[in-house]
Amino acid sequence: MSEYSVSCGSGKRFVLAALICFAAFILVSNALVEPVMAGAPLHPTRITRNRDTDLYPQIDAGKVVWEGYDGSDWEIFLYNGTTTTQITSNSYNDYSPQIDAGKIVWYGDSPDYEIFLYDGGTTTQITKIAMTIPILRSMLEK
Repeated sequence: MSEYSVSCGSGKRFVLAALICFAAFILVSNALVEPVMAGAPLHPTRITRNRDTDLYPQIDAGKVVWEGYDGSDWEIFLYNGTTTTQITSNSYNDYSPQIDAGKIVWYGDSPDYEIFLYDGGTTTQITKIAMTIPILRSMLEK
């Protein structure tokens, strides 16, 4: 035998070692896969049922936001795990919702593009482009 050869043993010892290795493999595989699969639903849950288009879903902590067409323009919707709430209801388009820690941000063309924040109860306009443009122009002219 060369110094690099490996002896697998023979007879009962080999079978026992193979069974132990196989059992260890199964245990490790289940330990790696189980946490990922434990919370995953077995079937997708349909949360919208309408004729209009729903786009760009985002999920955080079991809540889902998306932009959906309400028949006249794009609005922001929230599914909290049991019910769907229309967050925006206005005459302009609202786009690209993002959710984090229960807070939702998006932009709307109202009539210029502004950023909005919904904190679970109140919607706040974060930017004021109409006020910012004259300030930027004056800075550029200097």
